[in-house]
Amino acid sequence: MEYLIRAAGRFHCVVPIYCFLPSQFHAVFRGTQPDAQLLDAMNYFKHLSGMWLRMHALPGWERGYTDQVLDSEDAWRAHAAEIAHAPVCAGLVDDWNQYPFTGSLEFDLREIVA
Repeated sequence: MEYLIRAAGRFHCVVPIYCFLPSQFHAVFRGTQPDAQLLDAMNYFKHLSGMWLRMHALPGWERGYTDQVLDSEDAWRAHAAEIAHAPVCAGLVDDWNQYPFTGSLEFDLREIVA
């Protein structure tokens, strides 16, 4: 979490939802200022967390990632709901609230995810 918080703050972003799955990471980054750098925030997070993974002899991140432009309040909230339900779809839990590796740096997820 420390690296996600550091990356978001450095590049003027908030992370309304994140989810660490056994083989994937999902997140929504939103800018807090006109000069927010969302891709730089994600790259910095991958760099910092990748160094931590290597130091602990764990598998690192795959190269690259998929990004989407979510151009409205409804769009990012809908995507956040998909992210929250990913552990359910993966068969890890029965209810998204049960998964301990999904969270938010700024919001109460119950207000975002229906």
